[in-house]
Order: sequence, then structure tokens, then C-alpha cells
Amino acid sequence: MRSIRLPETDIANVAFQPYDQKIRFLSNWLKPKNISGSYEPLRRSIGEAVKMTLPLIPDPGATSLEQLEALVVGECKGNSRLIGMNVPPVKAIREFIDYNGVEADFLEELPMALYPGIRYSFWAPILVRYSGKPRVVFLDLRRRGGLSVTGLQVCFSIMNERFRALNPDFSELQFESWRFANNSARTVKVVEEFGELLSFKRIINDFAETYAILNMLRSGSDDRSTGTDDAGPLFR
Repeated sequence: MRSIRLPETDIANVAFQPYDQKIRFLSNWLKPKNISGSYEPLRRSIGEAVKMTLPLIPDPGATSLEQLEALVVGECKGNSRLIGMNVPPVKAIREFIDYNGVEADFLEELPMALYPGIRYSFWAPILVRYSGKPRVVFLDLRRRGGLSVTGLQVCFSIMNERFRALNPDFSELQFESWRFANNSARTVKVVEEFGELLSFKRIINDFAETYAILNMLRSGSDDRSTGTDDAGPLFR
């Protein structure tokens, strides 16, 4: 049976929970739901939102706020619900980076295989700098059900394995989550790295347990649709 992919937020939040709690969470996740939106238009526009510079490409000048909004609306292809979902957080990102004097460069994605055949990116494809520090960011876009305290620890620990543990050039890199408020402006609130990092071995073992439960629950119902607002891989 081919595995289906749990989104980053869901697998991080269910991590290290008691076995019975994982069963309840995953059973509910498998129930058919009407998937009514996606933040994919925002993800496709993140470079323009943060005024990202690209290697080997002359700076064409930053996309204006009006151009940025038009770009996101175009990515929504006239879908009013998608426009309502994606335009406010994109504008919130632009407001945040302008207010904080953020500089942004392209960050090669290179997602990690944390379960056989399934890759994860707990970071946006951008390297940002402000307040004198380079940072990698997870975009916590959900209005409800965003990263829990444990989910944040999992996220930051995976970031550590992907960047600081593999490359000494990233030894000073900071990790943070940009949480978008559940209000009309979707205001950005920064959650900085905190607490003790989890070992990579523990995370891999826990993810394997989670997928074993998920596949067990699916064993007699392979064709059920799943509910998630992450709409597949976080970044393409």
C-alpha cells in the first residue's frame, strides 16, 4: 500500500504523542473532508513577497505591493476564496519585511526524506537577515491548528539537522516560525527557536511509528480522501 503524505504541521504536532492519541488524531485526519483552499499561491509568490535576490541574476528591483498583490491574485486564477486566503498573509509578509528591514536570498530547498519515499521541508526557500542575524523560516499559515509547542520543537530540530549539523557555514544560523494571526490582516508573529533540540534518531523513529499507525488505519480503505489545508508538499 502506497503511503499518503502527512503535511509538515500535522506530523510535527502528532509527534511524540501517546500511541492512543496518535490513533485518534490520525483516524480523524483520514475522515473525508471538503478541501476548500490552499496556500500554494502564496508559496509560489514568497520570493517576490520578501524581495528576494537570486544568484547570478541582476537585481531587477523589488516588486511593488500592488504588483505583488496582482501576482498572487493571478496565481489564484480568479478563485475568490483563494484570493481571500492568500492575499492578506502575503501583504502581512511584505509589511513585516519592510518594518524590520529584512534582506532575503534564495535558499536551496533540498527536502529531507524523513520516511521512506516521503520528503519534508520544514522551511521556506528563503534565507532572511534582520537584527544582525541570518535566519531560516517555517511559515505557519493555518488560522487554526498551527504548530503546537511540541510541533515547533520538532520543526526546529529538523531544521538543525538540515542546516547546522551538516554545514559549518550555517553554524550561526537561527531558526524561527512566522505565525500568522487569525485576524483580517494575518499579522506575522515570530516564534524563535527555543528549548532543547530533539535527536534526529528519535524523530525518525517517531515518524516511522506515525506512518505505521496511519497505514494500519488505511489498510481497508485506501480510496478515502484526506483533509489538509497544506495541500501536499509545503514547497515545490
